Amino acid sequence: MNPRNRIPDDTMISFMPMTQLESGYGSAYTFSEKLWKDVKTGFTHFQENDVVFAKITPCFQNRKSAVMRGLKNGYGAGTTELHVIRCFSSVLPDYVLLFVKNKTFISDAVATIQGVVGQQRIDAIFVKSYFIPIPPHAEQIRIVERIKALLNNVDEIDQSSETMGKTISLAKQKILDLAIRGKLVPQNPDDEPASELLRKIKIEKEALIKAGKLKRDKHESFIFKGDDNCYYWNIEGENACKPIQLPFQLPENWLWVNLGDIMDIARGGSPRPIDAYLTNEPDGYNWIKIGDVAPGSKYITSTREKIRTEGLAQTRYVESGDFLLSNSMSFGRPYILKINGCIHDGWLVLHPLPQTVDADFLFYALSSATIYELLRQAASGSTVKNLKSDTVKQLLFPLPPYHEQQRIARRLEEVLDLLFQ
Repeated sequence: MNPRNRIPDDTMISFMPMTQLESGYGSAYTFSEKLWKDVKTGFTHFQENDVVFAKITPCFQNRKSAVMRGLKNGYGAGTTELHVIRCFSSVLPDYVLLFVKNKTFISDAVATIQGVVGQQRIDAIFVKSYFIPIPPHAEQIRIVERIKALLNNVDEIDQSSETMGKTISLAKQKILDLAIRGKLVPQNPDDEPASELLRKIKIEKEALIKAGKLKRDKHESFIFKGDDNCYYWNIEGENACKPIQLPFQLPENWLWVNLGDIMDIARGGSPRPIDAYLTNEPDGYNWIKIGDVAPGSKYITSTREKIRTEGLAQTRYVESGDFLLSNSMSFGRPYILKINGCIHDGWLVLHPLPQTVDADFLFYALSSATIYELLRQAASGSTVKNLKSDTVKQLLFPLPPYHEQQRIARRLEEVLDLLFQ
């Protein structure tokens, strides 16, 4: 174990630092070439067919180990954080390699490690005294060949899983794209058209504005179809109407709208609340942060921190049923609130009027690649992208009749459940 090489100084050999020895059950590594005189002191020595493995944690637990083959002139040197085993002719190096990658050997070795955290090593005495079962040479060969075949199958499964994951992700986006184009479920001619839904929304919004429950937009806008069959955007206060390039055509009873036409949209408050504290204290309001969202989650159901009443002046209060749209570093990701609380300016809150936009439909529409691309194009900032509430209000959105929204959402739930089960 840990032998030393004795070769001429002018011999060109292979040199391997720890970074060039890969982890895992494989045995991949790379070399550079150096003169023996430059590396014969201060480094670990090895030669062709030696088994090497990391002796320092966590590299040891990560299975940084290999059989050295293809060495320049048959010799090598490398990091001092290696143990080297040179096998007798009756013992197959690949068999020993499988043994040092074995979970039992690793667990037993870790139980003996010495040194401070970050500098803990497997002692050579432990390795020398450890019992290893040695079968006949022919059986060693069969064991190695069988395990290599099994590991190759595992690699193929991993690659297939990665490919399958990408395929499922693409399939999901295709399904969401069909949904927002009106191609996932058939249209029902008895549904109240989206144009009538929009008219009712405008009446209700006007009533809320007069009651002081909603602020009127400074720059109200609407989309209309001109005599030339092209669509235009009229923004209050601007003299000219802007032509619109629509992303795609909609079914007859659908309507292109600005997102701000069908809901109230606002940005959160200051990112520095007064006295945020852990939720195990009794009073206060939920302080909703990006870190409270689980990856791939649809809902926000709890928070780790709360904010005292005096902090409300610096934030925005939101309620269960509201939508949050992430802003800044990971902008444009929708979530449905299942709790009341407060948000900082890393969020936009979207508040649809009751019975106008189905919550599940809105979530899936905002999750689609098409809508995300529109958000990406609308985001401002050269280094850190973020969304302004006025910009999101003017986002083009495909609005179906309300009952069709519900049918689309139900169908999406069924299809996506099958896709991801």
